[in-house]
Amino acid sequence: MYKEFNGFPRSAKLFLISQFLLAGFYTWPFWFGFATERITVSQFGIYLAVGYIVGLIAEIPTGAFADNFGRKRSAIIGAILAGFMPLIVYFGGNFSAYLAAAAIGGLGSAFISGSLESHLYELPGMDKVLYRKIIIQETFFWQAGLIASTALGGIMYSLNHLLPFVVQSLSFLCGAIVIMQIRSADTTAEKTRNLSSTKAHRFKQYIKTNKEGFLHLFSVKRIRPLIVYGCALSVIAWMSIENLNEAAMIHYDILPAGRGLALAMAKTLTLIILNLIVLKKVKTDRQKLIYLCIMTISVFGLYSMDIKGLFLVAFLGFNLISSVMDNFVRPIIHDHIENKWRATAMSSYSFVGNSILAAASVLIGIGLQNKGIIFVQRSLLAIFIIVAIPSLVRYLSKPAQIITKN
Repeated sequence: MYKEFNGFPRSAKLFLISQFLLAGFYTWPFWFGFATERITVSQFGIYLAVGYIVGLIAEIPTGAFADNFGRKRSAIIGAILAGFMPLIVYFGGNFSAYLAAAAIGGLGSAFISGSLESHLYELPGMDKVLYRKIIIQETFFWQAGLIASTALGGIMYSLNHLLPFVVQSLSFLCGAIVIMQIRSADTTAEKTRNLSSTKAHRFKQYIKTNKEGFLHLFSVKRIRPLIVYGCALSVIAWMSIENLNEAAMIHYDILPAGRGLALAMAKTLTLIILNLIVLKKVKTDRQKLIYLCIMTISVFGLYSMDIKGLFLVAFLGFNLISSVMDNFVRPIIHDHIENKWRATAMSSYSFVGNSILAAASVLIGIGLQNKGIIFVQRSLLAIFIIVAIPSLVRYLSKPAQIITKN
């Protein structure tokens, strides 16, 4: 892996380093518990919903911004905005501050979503094989960032409540600085932007890209079932990442420092298993999608049994899903998209997921408060079986029709 990393172009290396820094969620091990000491569980669900709604509204406009005014620029803006989020939460402290932080965080994630990966995909000398190699390495760097931040975050919180919030903010701001050093892609779209003589022309093109990029994603009939499958998987995974896994740890009486160590240990084992087994055996796109399906059913089946030992085993399995989920699904979607709408189309994909997440976060918050964590986990398992599996079967039953990179 080290030898392969050294062989990557400089911009690819900077991309991977930025992913390590943007994975610096030092507040993750205690986020749900910290929040629910200041606001109710239902309010926490609303807080999540606001973040998803803002991200939902901003996804396509920020994707079009990236396609028309610079994908790297969009990612930098997103990283800076996301860096302010933990500070607003800590120093604000009340429900209003959480709502403001959710709005800032949702906007920041929208600017990042689809922009940097699209920029990387179109760099000179990039092809589908090299892109997939880099994205697989991105799994390692992202997980390494999560391991370091979650292990240290729980300990930092035990020493000083403010410390992990400040360090998380600094990590995102450093990520923005690294992104600034990535090479700019000399794409046809960028040449067209540079030749635009008036602001009016650029604004008109921007509005046009919003519409055309969104419609382009859904006009590719081949990947419609994949979009459904990917979104269903994304909703279940992100709901667990945001609050369900921590709620389960609270349910099983695991304290914040212990939660941080549990996350770090799971992530460490995940990297070992991924590199020694999964990434060596699961290579084709078809195998990757089937792997995600089988693992999701297995993990949430174990979650549903309400046994602490099985939860810890399943939690490791969950990390084997979440660590590769986007990197297994999104490159396939990239292959079906034309470059001039790439960031907008990928943001449109996130738009669909965020629209579902916005509703799901409120419902799950209510479900957690009234029915408990096990009921919610069983409900998500049922939804996955009913919605995701038929979509996957439909996608795999059709021959591939991939657009060549232009």
